[in-house]
Amino acid sequence: MNNVDKILRTYMSKVATRITEDAKSKVKVKTGALRDSIRMIKSDGFAYLIGSDLEYSIYQELGTRNMPANSFLRKALYNKRNYR
Repeated sequence: MNNVDKILRTYMSKVATRITEDAKSKVKVKTGALRDSIRMIKSDGFAYLIGSDLEYSIYQELGTRNMPANSFLRKALYNKRNYR
């Protein structure tokens, strides 16, 4: 691994960690299960996957016809778009 790869991996890890923490702080909490289920997983190359495996997390993020969205993941990603 060359020096540029190391720098990029470190940077992406820091950004993904901050997005994960921000998403956890933005999610509406009733029992804490959704907040506690938000995870960051290292993917291929420099990519990270951030989300929840709870079935209802998608309904919180996108809303339904009977419930407005609480877009905690999109808000967290948007807030970190200019992170340096």
